[in-house]
Amino acid sequence: MDDIKAPSRRTILAGAGGAVVAMFAQAVGRPQQAGAATGDPLVLGHTDNATPDSTTLTYTSPAPLPGNALSVESNGNALFCHTSAGGTNNAGVDAVGSGQSIGVRGGSNQGHGVVGLSSAVNSGAGVIGVGSGGRTGVAGIAGPQSDASDAVTPSSTGVWGRSNQTASSRGVFGESAAGTGVQGTSPSGKGVLGTTTTGTAVRAISDSGSAVSATSTGGTAVLGVSANGKGGWLSNSSSTEPGLLVHAKGLTTAIEGYSGAAATPPAQKPQTGVFGYANTSANSAGVIGETRQGAGVVGFAGPPSNAASDRSLTGVYGYGEGSTDTIAAAGVWGDTADGYGVIGTGPGGVLASGGAYGAVAVSGTTGVGLYAHAGASNGPTSVPGTGVLASAEGLAPALDVRGVARFSRSGAKTITSGSSTTVTGVALATSTLVFAQLQTNRSGVWVRSVVTNPASSSFTIYLNTSVSASTKLAWFAIG
Repeated sequence: MDDIKAPSRRTILAGAGGAVVAMFAQAVGRPQQAGAATGDPLVLGHTDNATPDSTTLTYTSPAPLPGNALSVESNGNALFCHTSAGGTNNAGVDAVGSGQSIGVRGGSNQGHGVVGLSSAVNSGAGVIGVGSGGRTGVAGIAGPQSDASDAVTPSSTGVWGRSNQTASSRGVFGESAAGTGVQGTSPSGKGVLGTTTTGTAVRAISDSGSAVSATSTGGTAVLGVSANGKGGWLSNSSSTEPGLLVHAKGLTTAIEGYSGAAATPPAQKPQTGVFGYANTSANSAGVIGETRQGAGVVGFAGPPSNAASDRSLTGVYGYGEGSTDTIAAAGVWGDTADGYGVIGTGPGGVLASGGAYGAVAVSGTTGVGLYAHAGASNGPTSVPGTGVLASAEGLAPALDVRGVARFSRSGAKTITSGSSTTVTGVALATSTLVFAQLQTNRSGVWVRSVVTNPASSSFTIYLNTSVSASTKLAWFAIG
């Protein structure tokens, strides 16, 4: 200790001065830093250039909670990324999450979590989601954040949305003020498919355009399937537009409805507006029209200018107008190959009222023009070629004529002299009965006989004696 001597004041000042000189010389000889270059640390507050090398930040988060490799806070844009390189493989931000981690996550307390903008004039999109390997491209969930971790998205789906918050929640919502809210197209499958077990499968709202526009070149444009509700429901409050308008441009059926267990619908009917088919039971009905005031079903053929305006309490009303020389217009036509074309039941089975004819019954040479039977049992066997067959059981009249009856095979003949006269031009059969009676009072004169000649369509009336003055005879043929 005694050998160590303290330095003098002059020695200390000399050393300090040398140090200052050395520092000054060092500062003067070193150039100022011009920014972070390759190998330098990142300098904040001005533009840094790392060309030609990229910068990689590797961070290992301590257990147990993961941390952030880079945190940026700002009252403006927290992070701005821009790339001027062309091509679809270059991106302003390229983030990849390994395993089940998330590639990009955006959140906001008040605004939007993620916004994608595109000013491309050709086919660019604000946001594109691609799900490869049969996965979902874009999934949207309205609900707690925990729903995202529990969501099981459907396979091979471009866009999938789910919401289970309230009764008015929407999985996917499309809105348009003038165009199309949601449009689905498919070259061979289904343009839009909506399925539900309780609520609404697809709901579309538009202020002025099409709420739903679906186009398919080979499959079904719109398909609605419901397990226990309605497959489709259209409601329209307009007083001038139809609730449903379907246009078939080809010679096909515009609307076809079928009921039954068969999965394949029946063959469409060409040039048909509405075709209904049902094959479930004996109570099946292809088409039912029901009303409480007017007509259940109304059909017009031709311009309905003279149709009845009051069709109250009418099940089916048909009107036809525009008869030609070869075709007579018909309001209702009932046709069948082996049954009855039209069946009328009730207190009055059929009521016929017309200007020219109340009812017209026409049959071929093998049928009966009009068949009428009164009784509990089946009517008699018809005779082919019969105009009117009238039958009644017991002593009931088969034919009751209230008024004048006219028969074409009846008439009068006058004998001016002699004891016989012949009537010609009357169709007769071997079984035809001809009755004759004097119409002039001749004492001691009567009709002795009437002899028919079917081959010549004539018959001769014979008197018991000759008359010398004109004598009138009346005759009537039956059978």
